Amino acid sequence: AALFQDSGAVKSEGNTYTDGSSVIEMDTENKVLEYVNPSQERTNPEDLSSVKRAGLIQDSFNFINDHAGWTGDGAYYFTGYNGESATTNFSLFVDNLQVYNENGMADMSVTEGIEAVYKYMRPYFRLDTDVPGEKKEETLPSSYSVYEELSSNPNVRAEDIQEIVPGYHMT
Repeated sequence: AALFQDSGAVKSEGNTYTDGSSVIEMDTENKVLEYVNPSQERTNPEDLSSVKRAGLIQDSFNFINDHAGWTGDGAYYFTGYNGESATTNFSLFVDNLQVYNENGMADMSVTEGIEAVYKYMRPYFRLDTDVPGEKKEETLPSSYSVYEELSSNPNVRAEDIQEIVPGYHMT
């Protein structure tokens, strides 16, 4: 299904597309798109009941299913819900390890609005996870030793460390 209801009304300017109310902006460098429907902005999502929040999470799964969100190699898994913004987050996993990227290239998010999706962000490329070359086994240090090393670094505030997990970093 398309993000715009009436594709005939869509106008484009550079990497931005609009139907007069909703906007899609394409980040061509990182291959990430952001869809925003300003009329659906929810002013106080944190006031929602827990039942309504659970429904919004399910609505986000349904929205991604309806917009071919799970295509390609690797898998996207639910990685959290932010009650302050009503945003459901999904992250790319390869070989059962989360992929991290600071430019949104390994994440999808759906922010539910008043009656429909307010914001949707996702990468728009296919990931080829079969990287050619020799694979080797790597023994990682324990999370405790990583924490000790990080906390001894004067440039790192130990109280800001939230998680230490193995994963891939996409560059």
